[in-house]
Amino acid sequence: MAEYIDDELKSIQPQSTSAEGSEIMDEIEHDISLEITDPSVIFSSHKTTMDDLTSRGMETRIGVVKEYLPHFGTKELIDNSIDSHETHQRSQDNDKDVIPGVRVQILKEPDIIRILVRNSNPYPHEQDIFTKEKLRRIFDLDRFYSSKRYQFRISRGALGDALKEILRIPYILAVEGCQDNEITADWNEPLIIRTLQKVFYVTLHVDRLKQNRECEVKEYQVQNICDDRENFIEVEFRVPASSLDLAILKNFLIDYTTIVPYIDFTFIDEDGMVSRFCQVQPIERNWTNMCSIYYYTPHEFSEFILGLEDDNMTVHRILRSVFREGSNMKKTELTSMPIGQIKRNPVLIRQLYEQLHDFSMNHLGPISDPSKLSLPFNTNKRVRADALRRRFEQRGLEISDLKYKSKFGYHKDEKTGVEIPFFFEIAVVSTTNLANNLYYVESLNSSVMPGNYSFMRGPEGTFRWETRSEKYRYSSGSIFQIFEHFGYSYDRKKCKKPHTLIFVNLVSPKISYRSYGKSVIDLRPFASVIAETTVKACSGGGGSHNTKYDDQGNKISATSIFTEYLIKRYKEVLLNPGLKKTDRWNTSTPVYRIRPTLQEHGINVTRRYLQSLVKGICDRIPELKLVDGQFVKTGKIGIEREALGIYEATRAHIHFRGKIYDVSFEALEEIKRIATFVMIIEKAGIVELLAPYADQYGFALCYTGGFLTDNAKKFSKLANQEGAKVAILTDGDVTGRAIAGEVPDIPRIGISLDTLEKLGVPIEDVAENLDKDSPHKNLAQKLYYQGLILEEDWEFLNSNEHGRRVEIDNVIGYAGTERFWNEFILPSFAKLFGEVNYNLSLNRTEYVILPELTILNELARKKGIEAATDTVKKIESEYASYDIASHGFISDITLEEQKIEKRVMERELDDKNIQWLSERLESITEEFNQRINSTLIIENEDKNERNEDIDDPEYDEINIDDNTKDIISENHTRTDLKEQ
Repeated sequence: MAEYIDDELKSIQPQSTSAEGSEIMDEIEHDISLEITDPSVIFSSHKTTMDDLTSRGMETRIGVVKEYLPHFGTKELIDNSIDSHETHQRSQDNDKDVIPGVRVQILKEPDIIRILVRNSNPYPHEQDIFTKEKLRRIFDLDRFYSSKRYQFRISRGALGDALKEILRIPYILAVEGCQDNEITADWNEPLIIRTLQKVFYVTLHVDRLKQNRECEVKEYQVQNICDDRENFIEVEFRVPASSLDLAILKNFLIDYTTIVPYIDFTFIDEDGMVSRFCQVQPIERNWTNMCSIYYYTPHEFSEFILGLEDDNMTVHRILRSVFREGSNMKKTELTSMPIGQIKRNPVLIRQLYEQLHDFSMNHLGPISDPSKLSLPFNTNKRVRADALRRRFEQRGLEISDLKYKSKFGYHKDEKTGVEIPFFFEIAVVSTTNLANNLYYVESLNSSVMPGNYSFMRGPEGTFRWETRSEKYRYSSGSIFQIFEHFGYSYDRKKCKKPHTLIFVNLVSPKISYRSYGKSVIDLRPFASVIAETTVKACSGGGGSHNTKYDDQGNKISATSIFTEYLIKRYKEVLLNPGLKKTDRWNTSTPVYRIRPTLQEHGINVTRRYLQSLVKGICDRIPELKLVDGQFVKTGKIGIEREALGIYEATRAHIHFRGKIYDVSFEALEEIKRIATFVMIIEKAGIVELLAPYADQYGFALCYTGGFLTDNAKKFSKLANQEGAKVAILTDGDVTGRAIAGEVPDIPRIGISLDTLEKLGVPIEDVAENLDKDSPHKNLAQKLYYQGLILEEDWEFLNSNEHGRRVEIDNVIGYAGTERFWNEFILPSFAKLFGEVNYNLSLNRTEYVILPELTILNELARKKGIEAATDTVKKIESEYASYDIASHGFISDITLEEQKIEKRVMERELDDKNIQWLSERLESITEEFNQRINSTLIIENEDKNERNEDIDDPEYDEINIDDNTKDIISENHTRTDLKEQ
């Protein structure tokens, strides 16, 4: 270990080589002379201050058993990091986007485990947050030196002087963990504090013979400071390797992430594996974490004043920075005094206490409104529940549903007058991949205690509650008895609702501890709100679960009810296919229609959860066909959602030769043969850049706006089956790789290091560092393990703290669109596909309209417009002022258009020139038909008879070949009219 320290010291410049602190005074001991009549009676003495260096003394102090002391030390370091982020982000300008991050790294050596906790510190005014003098005071083992003592704010940390405990813990574990054949064990490993500029080594020296202990602080200046490096604070905490179960520590760290989704966590284990929990909820920058005089008894306020260190500070300055009431107080003779003068006079302290209560002086009354409690996170139930859900998903939990409840509370002690605001929240999470019957995560002021310790226990009768349905009153001593009543239990025999994670969090600026070690709290101010909110979250089938139990204990499943409902819909559509048009569904439709049925069974699940079930249920429904009015199974399992008339929203579109086509279920058959080459692109903006070249070369561009929808996947499969050559173009990042991984049968030609090399694009000119982890990193990692991402590309994607990327836009911006198309897109397709079917891109030319017919058609069009102008205007006028009250709605627009066409045609035929042309064409058509002996039969040859039948919705104007009709009407020709 000394070798490691020597290596580290090579990069730092010593400023001082020894501690400058004064000797710690021995306690005054009184000799007691006793006349010992029995020489076998032996006395021993032990300084009470040395008790802090035993596991028993530490347990008494902090309420944590020896097994979990390393976890407690880690917890306190994380607590301090998050408190720092909450404090400083609150003071930042609103336009400064700083993502608060905490990194925990575990380094394992033969005899010790090093735990490094680092938090980013992007606050220039806090460069010297630690100084040697400040650390000497912090590590003065005979004094409290804390920024939290008697300041009732929302904060973490058990004692306010946790760094002392963190220094003592390794010594205790080393001494008490020595082998049976050893008398003692030496422990000289330091606690190391690092910043961008300095490194501090803090070492505990213990003389067990003299029963003395003291701390030595050494300071070193870091050389070669880079101005562009991120400022940070890192504390390295070392413990004996034999004292720490790393698996338990890792689980504890993951539990901690749950409660603070507004912090970006990075864990690096002893094998170098990195786990990321990205920030999913921002810190509320406008929250105010101020004390209130209403939290204090006169004695507590007096202790706060007497404990202030700087006697020269004015009272007014202290009050403004600490108390909400002091922020509005004007200066008075009393508040203008220095703190040192107030300390010497208890009467003045009492007067100050009363002035802070005086509404006329501070314009702030008692905090009887619970909403006055400001918190560092958004407490909107929907926002908070969504943040917690995403954090649970980051843990790898597959959530079938989540029920979240929260409530602000307020308590006033009638004896002391102290008022306490608080906030309680609970989430009951139903999962599909949790092995436990019950997994419980509890936090106090958003901090988890190690060792599955729970504050939610008290004397019998602490919690009193009743159910809404039974109206029975219950009482219990712990929150776990409430859980068990509703079927949540660690005990397999008592657990009716397994695979559940329950998370609770109690937040209050003032929590009264009933033990010196702060391991037991006074639950009385909070008990009624905790019980009420917990019952609401756990009742109703567990609230967040998709199952409900009837009075006989039989399980009623939301999934089974929903499955029966969708099967019923499937049969209805088979009997009446018209429902696909008249009663068209999306995935939300069955959710809202089934909800009343579920509520009748007492099942409350979210829309998102039920929507997520639709595809899976359809995949399990046996395919049916209708035979003589009976439903017969075909033997195939799984049907498309469209078989039930359920359609997803169109999100994918195709650009081909200047036209845009929706990739919808109805259009799949039409567009599957759209082009020889199809390139799927995740961004619409790239389509706009590449469209001119794609049109020229007959490429179809399918853009999806991100991950491919089901319709886009089906289109890709169908187009591939029709002979089209399909490839996917994505960004060079983790998300782009994940998008391509969704369609493994489609080759990816996206941005990679090889792409940049081929185009001669310098990587540093186009690469970007990500400011947070991609939620799709795990999916991309699977592709890497499958060999689908090259080693060098994977190293690049993970080369920064949050990863790196190269966007298509950046490459095109550097190389130019033409080079990108000619030197990357075309060569990529040529390499992937050798022989292709160009018929898909080329318009099929079955025949060419004679130039004379084209000219004749144009002349007839112009003359027809001229002849029918008045009639067209009259018709437009009629429909412009259409009286719905008299005529009702137009029930068939197509039929109405046919009636209009009939009126316009009649007006055209009134023109003698048009009439002449019609008669000549009829004669020519008859003669031409005889010449070629055509079998073409034109129905309703008599013109007048056609006009009479126009009202029939099945009316077919000419009913010749549809292609011929389209070509004539749209003037579809490959001959330029002007050239003729």
